[in-house]
Amino acid sequence: MSLKGLNYIMYFKATFKQYLGGKEMIYMMRSYQKLRARIVEKYGNQGIFAQKLGTSEITVSKKLCDKVPFTHNDIVKWCDLLEIGQDDIGSYFFT
Repeated sequence: MSLKGLNYIMYFKATFKQYLGGKEMIYMMRSYQKLRARIVEKYGNQGIFAQKLGTSEITVSKKLCDKVPFTHNDIVKWCDLLEIGQDDIGSYFFT
């Protein structure tokens, strides 16, 4: 990781800690590479997948960039459309 990236993370943590009133909270960025690959495998691109979900491509992108969290209902719907089995959910959404 570059020094610039490290500085950004330190700034983010300090700002977030201040927002929480001084409480510590660990925030782990997730990588959704495997999920992205599955979307391309099944639908060709995020835009077509977003249409099938009934949402915008921007919403899909924000979730895959870890800017907007996945809800339980999101995970259920995404798994259904992407044919992800219950045993594989962790490797797609929690890594």
